[in-house]
Amino acid sequence: MLLFIGGVVCNDNIYLDMMKDYMVCLSPLEQFDIVSLVSLYVGSIGFTITNSTFTAFLIVGCFMFIVSTMVVNSGIKYVPSSMQTVLANRYSLIVSMIMQTIGTKGLMRVPFVITRFVFIRIMNISGMVPYSFTVTSHRIVTLTLSLMVWFGKLYIGVSRHGVKLLGMFMPSGTPFGMVPLRVPLEVRGFFITAISRAVRLFANMMA
Repeated sequence: MLLFIGGVVCNDNIYLDMMKDYMVCLSPLEQFDIVSLVSLYVGSIGFTITNSTFTAFLIVGCFMFIVSTMVVNSGIKYVPSSMQTVLANRYSLIVSMIMQTIGTKGLMRVPFVITRFVFIRIMNISGMVPYSFTVTSHRIVTLTLSLMVWFGKLYIGVSRHGVKLLGMFMPSGTPFGMVPLRVPLEVRGFFITAISRAVRLFANMMA
């Protein structure tokens, strides 16, 4: 069968191939493809800058530039400007959450928590823009963020409590007959959080 397109007669198979290529070029699924942009090698060690890395640095850099510019222009005033109010509210929200869950000892972790909160938030918001690149829709990104928190939590627990940390796998008051069942469940729950948090974020952003 022949089709007449723009004054040119072509076979229908060629036409279908052209349409498929055109739809692939416009497909929003391209935001899930990792593409290597620059590859650097130092001896036998290679470093690759991908579109995911470039997008993350670009968005974070733009966000820092915009916020710092707005803060400098508005200045620090006794009567808070709108920008000061927004930043103060976000800071107060995170600090109150840490105080409720950890207490005063968690205040030293505020910079780390705020950094992660802002990074994930701006990555999620930028990923909602059509045909943009969604950094947090990739498992390697969310798994890295999750493992950072998990290993940090494990390090703090071991350094503060030592061997007593193992006691959380068998809560007080557990009947002796339930120990063979309760302990494996607690151990699995402790380790699975490292993966469940990563899967939850990347699955939501991909969807």
